Amino acid sequence: MKDVRTRAEETTELSHDGDILSAENQDANHSQLYTPDIPPSDAEKIRLDEAATIAQAAFRGFMARRAFQALKGIIRLQALIRGHLVRRQAVATLCCVLGVVKLQAVARGRMVRNSEIGYEVHKICSLVKLPRASLHILVELVYKWPSCHQMLLFASFLLHHLL
Repeated sequence: MKDVRTRAEETTELSHDGDILSAENQDANHSQLYTPDIPPSDAEKIRLDEAATIAQAAFRGFMARRAFQALKGIIRLQALIRGHLVRRQAVATLCCVLGVVKLQAVARGRMVRNSEIGYEVHKICSLVKLPRASLHILVELVYKWPSCHQMLLFASFLLHHLL
């Protein structure tokens, strides 16, 4: 009769087997997470390695921030230098343009003096000996009149009234 078991006994044994298996699985999982077999010196080594990793990460972050700030400073300096060079180039260009304008004015004055109108104005001025202020007015009028004939008429009219 010992070999014959009741159904209730078999069910109880099976349920206890499951408990034993689940306890063994829990122990296996727990041993993967925490190994009590590691000697204290190895545990200390692991702790020191983790601390060193954290310290290295912090130091690398600090160095990266410092390099980024240096890069920002270099970029700012480049912008200042470029601005200075652009302003200096603009001043040089302006000086060149003013020189060209002055050269054009000299050439235009020479052309007017060498033209027929220039000779007529020079002849009139040398005969009458106009004061300097009148001469400047006459020279300005040469540039303002659209045609040479109108300017000569006005110059002769002006000279007759001044005499």
